[in-house]
Amino acid sequence: MAERPKSLPNLNWDIQGPQREGLIYQLRSFKLFTTIMANLVRSAKSGNDWTEIELAAYHIECRREDPLAFFGVQTLPEPQVDPELLTALRAAQVANDRNAELLNLLDMAMVVPWAGESAVDDFTAALFRALGYAQRNRVARTRRDMSLFICGEFKRAKADVCTIDYDQNDILLLVQEDKRFHEGDGADPQAQLIAEAIAAFDTNNEQRIKLGRDPLDEMVRISTFFPVVLRC
Repeated sequence: MAERPKSLPNLNWDIQGPQREGLIYQLRSFKLFTTIMANLVRSAKSGNDWTEIELAAYHIECRREDPLAFFGVQTLPEPQVDPELLTALRAAQVANDRNAELLNLLDMAMVVPWAGESAVDDFTAALFRALGYAQRNRVARTRRDMSLFICGEFKRAKADVCTIDYDQNDILLLVQEDKRFHEGDGADPQAQLIAEAIAAFDTNNEQRIKLGRDPLDEMVRISTFFPVVLRC
């Protein structure tokens, strides 16, 4: 995709040499960018098929946020985790069976598969349980399928891992694995995650309306919804 010039150059055609050539290049780049943006076609695609092209077509921009400012706190809390997980390197070094399972899944998640799915999703779900993100009425699910209404058609979006409030049936957190294990593999996980976030937002509001609750008016709210891209 063409990179957008920061601004349209000042067209001073009296300059000569390399500066003139640079000016012509900037102008051509600007025209190329505007032409591409004007001709981007929005089409109904499932979440797994979303790329940076869809983000540009729907004018979706991503920006980094400072974690403290995003959560509105002065410091982030320390994770509540069994101390033996902070020192053990192998499952054989821990006494707790759940901790041993988590470390085994971590080792498996680090292995790049030549075919099929990796163990990243299984490890992530186990990690949520170990950290207390999934407990009692908050459960961790893998491969949660959701309806995605896009361009007048119903498509599908599937979250690799998500946490759900079982009482309210709200999706609280999404995880999309970066499946580009080998050069040229897979699609942009960020674009896939955004498609899943849109589907999750619609799913949450649909459930809220059925329960007689007010629908949400924001895509991301603290303690309500949070997306993550996971790379192992």
